[in-house]
Amino acid sequence: MKIPGDKSVPIVCLILSIFLGLIAWLLFNINESSATSTEISLSSILERPQPEIVISDEAKLEIENFRILLVPGHDDENHGAEFLDNENLIKESDFNLNVTNELLNILEKDKQIETFITRTENGYTKEFLDYFETEKESILEFKKESDKKSKFLKDDPIEEVHQNKVPAEVSFKLHGINKWANENEIDLVVHAHFNEYPRKDENTEGDYSGFSIYIPKEGFKNNPESAKFAENIRDYLNDVFPETNAPVESDVVIQDSDLIAIGAHNSLNSPSVLVEYGFIYEPKFRGGNSEQVFKSLATQTYLGIKKTLFDF
Repeated sequence: MKIPGDKSVPIVCLILSIFLGLIAWLLFNINESSATSTEISLSSILERPQPEIVISDEAKLEIENFRILLVPGHDDENHGAEFLDNENLIKESDFNLNVTNELLNILEKDKQIETFITRTENGYTKEFLDYFETEKESILEFKKESDKKSKFLKDDPIEEVHQNKVPAEVSFKLHGINKWANENEIDLVVHAHFNEYPRKDENTEGDYSGFSIYIPKEGFKNNPESAKFAENIRDYLNDVFPETNAPVESDVVIQDSDLIAIGAHNSLNSPSVLVEYGFIYEPKFRGGNSEQVFKSLATQTYLGIKKTLFDF
């Protein structure tokens, strides 16, 4: 309230104006600094000390030889999403391998975890190539039995994201990987992918960005642990990377009954997630810091895995 006749009021107003102006200037510069420091935060993520979780010897014995299967999505024959960047064709299969290679490097140093991977830069590993060949008939039978099973929870109100039709060869390999995982008692399966969506010119950057995670639908035997796994990965990824802004993926952790990778028709015993780490056209995956970005994605995924491991 202004006091009539008080000459100190204009001076107070002047001081207050200067103070508010200073705050506005500081906020502007903080925003500018945040915008320009994004690359620094990405490049420094691996320098952060990993949280050390102290557990008893008894608990250590319970989680000894924890088995994880890494599946870099697609392969040299089926590249998945593609994006033409200044006449340079970017293939999703390469991005998927970039993340899983970084994750493999981290996991192989963890003595509590035994890690398997389906393919490398040289193609499918010998173990899986041999399995696809020697177990061809049994894989086809496994696929047939899976396809026979009725879909669970048909009246479930959850709307599923439409998935593209899977080529026969891809379907065979994915069913083979699931059968192998069942037989080898894998504790966690991680599928690495990058996203895309149909638009008029698919060689231009789209409107959406950010990660999402797919899990088996509620009612499937591997749903409860898969859901915990996905939330742990989400929490750690979200420390560094944004969640998807695509309306159809607004849940971020999305239940699906038809994705073969995570056990369509209740065919997979292991908890499984399919992580869409972002949209293939996002500049951060193609710029000079892309290698560091892939390392960051892998590191955050590893922290989610470790949290899940102690939750089991």
